[in-house]
Amino acid sequence: MLAAKAGDDLRPRVATVFQSGLEFQAGDIITAVNGGAAVGTLPELLADLRGLGSEAMISVERNGKSVNIRSPLNVVADPLKARSINFSGLIIGRPWRLDDFDRNPDNHLIVEWYEMTEEASLSGIEVSDYILSVDGRRFSEIDELYSYLDQLPEGAVTEFMVKRLSKAMEFYSEYHQINLVRTKLDWVTAE
Repeated sequence: MLAAKAGDDLRPRVATVFQSGLEFQAGDIITAVNGGAAVGTLPELLADLRGLGSEAMISVERNGKSVNIRSPLNVVADPLKARSINFSGLIIGRPWRLDDFDRNPDNHLIVEWYEMTEEASLSGIEVSDYILSVDGRRFSEIDELYSYLDQLPEGAVTEFMVKRLSKAMEFYSEYHQINLVRTKLDWVTAE
């Protein structure tokens, strides 16, 4: 489910439902989680959902009536505990955005950042690019990508195929082939 706002009313509303079989309807106003305090904003909803596990009872207002819906929850990994890869200044990690299941259903790794003084800054790669393949291989696990990159010799040219939001009105996405020379390879952790 994705939530929306309506004008000055900041209460989160159901915008769309991705999992079939759930009783949510577009326009439902989310009012509470597990019978707790009233939800007034999207940040309050996210705070109420944080740490709950795999299921919650979501109260919604629908056509002036209160409806309770038991809903599964997708657990999002803690970004502060995640490891990323620094490949020639390109910081690559697991997707972490809350709506990634909608934007990235194939679970592609993502460009988190790049170092301005390194090879990656000159390559044309952009933050939030999804990495579709590296040298023609698809990687959805960060450890597998690291193992592959680790066996490449220093100075090897590596081909990244990436997908990003398009700047052209006619398309949602655009695709780019980016070549990077291996100058370094390290794990990056939040500390």
